[in-house]
Amino acid sequence: MKLVAMMLCIATCFILYLTHPNQTVLTQALSKRWRIPVCILLLLSAVWLFYLLPALVACFMVVLSMMMVWTFAPFISIFKKYFPHESQATQKNSS
Repeated sequence: MKLVAMMLCIATCFILYLTHPNQTVLTQALSKRWRIPVCILLLLSAVWLFYLLPALVACFMVVLSMMMVWTFAPFISIFKKYFPHESQATQKNSS
């Protein structure tokens, strides 16, 4: 259960990153209406971690997951150029 709560925390942090206009992973940022449900899910995962773990450990895990995702998520766009988009790959094979 701890792993599920931690993965939920990481996923919500990443989706929250995708709503920012300066993100470079997607060609267009997610709309701002995603922010409130994602923040609610992030708080829910934090509460879940507080229920499963001691308070100091849960707080550390939530803050560390935010720092980890928001530090390394901008570098995903560097690796995107090495993997061709699947629509480009299908166009090359169709001729």
